[in-house]
Amino acid sequence: MQREPEMQVLTDNILALLAERGWTKKDLSRAAGFTERSTRVYELFGDRVAHCRVDTVAACARAFGVSVANLFQTPEHRELEQTFLRLLEQLPPDEKDRLIRIAEALAASNDAPQTRAQ
Repeated sequence: MQREPEMQVLTDNILALLAERGWTKKDLSRAAGFTERSTRVYELFGDRVAHCRVDTVAACARAFGVSVANLFQTPEHRELEQTFLRLLEQLPPDEKDRLIRIAEALAASNDAPQTRAQ
């Protein structure tokens, strides 16, 4: 059975965070507030990941000190976001505001129904 790509990203990110902190799955389970007998953290690995509970993912995110959204970000997306934020911080306040207005306008135009020219 093949995993959904998002679930593979979740598992990969959790494994990376475990390695980064030098934690085991048992350490994560404790940090997330699960009982010693709980298998909820183990749902995030293997074939059962597609059926993991949302509150399990949220508890793990809190334990790592990251957002749930961060657990689902690909490395490429995270790198792009960090680059954009770094560049944004270098702009003067009026240019930041201008860029935000441009981004909002672009997002709004993407949300609008598209009409085809005949």
